[in-house]
Amino acid sequence: MRLIHTSDWHLGRSFHNVDLLDHHAAYTDHLVELVREVRPTAVLIAGDVYDRAVPPVGAVRLLEESLTRLAELTRVIVTAGNHDSATRLGFAAGLMRPEIQLITRLDQIGQAIELEDDQGGPGALVYPVPFLDVYAAADHFSVEEAPVHRSHEAVMNQALNRVRQDLANRGLTSPGAVAAGPARGSSGKTNATAGQSGTAGMAPATIVMAHAFVVGGQASESERDLSVGGIETVPADAFAGFDYAALGHLHGPQRIAAPDPGLLRYSGSPLAFSFSEANQTKSTAVITVGQGPAAAELIPAPVPRPLAQIRGTMAELRSAQYDEFRDHWVSVAVTDPARPDDMVRRVFRRFPHTLKTFHDPPRSGLGASTGLVTAASDPHQVVAQFIEYAGGLAATEPELREVTNAFEAITLKAGTQ
Repeated sequence: MRLIHTSDWHLGRSFHNVDLLDHHAAYTDHLVELVREVRPTAVLIAGDVYDRAVPPVGAVRLLEESLTRLAELTRVIVTAGNHDSATRLGFAAGLMRPEIQLITRLDQIGQAIELEDDQGGPGALVYPVPFLDVYAAADHFSVEEAPVHRSHEAVMNQALNRVRQDLANRGLTSPGAVAAGPARGSSGKTNATAGQSGTAGMAPATIVMAHAFVVGGQASESERDLSVGGIETVPADAFAGFDYAALGHLHGPQRIAAPDPGLLRYSGSPLAFSFSEANQTKSTAVITVGQGPAAAELIPAPVPRPLAQIRGTMAELRSAQYDEFRDHWVSVAVTDPARPDDMVRRVFRRFPHTLKTFHDPPRSGLGASTGLVTAASDPHQVVAQFIEYAGGLAATEPELREVTNAFEAITLKAGTQ
């Protein structure tokens, strides 16, 4: 059985004020063609379909069109991420055609979506887990005798225990064991058939969809923290025993190392949303289960325009060695000791698709003696230090005279009021 795993579309997002809707549409076109070619049993979309809780109209229309096209070819399973409004994304889920399943509510956790294999047998059980807001999820999972700690690890363990309980209810030994303990009614051990499929008499493959920051994942600059005050994580062994964990949240495609042989993978976002992703190869994961351990093949996604972070003096940037970046989206650091005149316009003329330009002169020893600015600091000295730091060169006499004139004018005006 083959599945397609994608996530973090962030429909409605822009990149340094560049509207990405057309590029998102190009990706969904690519995804539809990939489904035609691969003929997967299902497409798994692991959260952050939208970029914000109230998406723009164009993003809503694109999602509607994309799900409709995909559902004509295969089943589509969608979960909510931390950027989505679970309520809005899940609106009218009960009215959807059976090929489209939106899993956005906490009370849906532990309910398996059954997928048949090519012979019509039990191929896989998919357990979608939407993004778990720690406060809502802790309240939902808590009982009077055993309140749940408000952390991503604790609520994820509770969610996965519901999955393990459903497996136990089906007569399948619950795979793995987590810190919160095995599901009630389960031995917590894995027998020869649990989590293994593809052979006569074997149990169906077990697949979890989750939107979380799993320990060992490499973040970029474009993800939003999952908790106030910092990122909370979930340990990889929380997913022990499952054949595949289709993860969402991190934008770089990557496999998470884990002691358990099950495959934990982030599909990553189909588009880049920060220059920190310039060296990533965006892709869609084609997953094979039922023939031994789960395996992933990464299919490169269309690239709207390559990204590059470049730096050099203005003379270096104008040289032939930078010609290859003329058609890239670029972030340009200009390293001349002094800020060049008309810097931004000159950079844009050289690289027409520049999205970010800044002056970054050599800082060797610069500002080493700068102390804390207080009410007792000499304002002339503070401004002179700022000019030197921002421009890369010490303030000139004319500049210092302008500072003195401005300060005297402000002092005079304050004295007359």
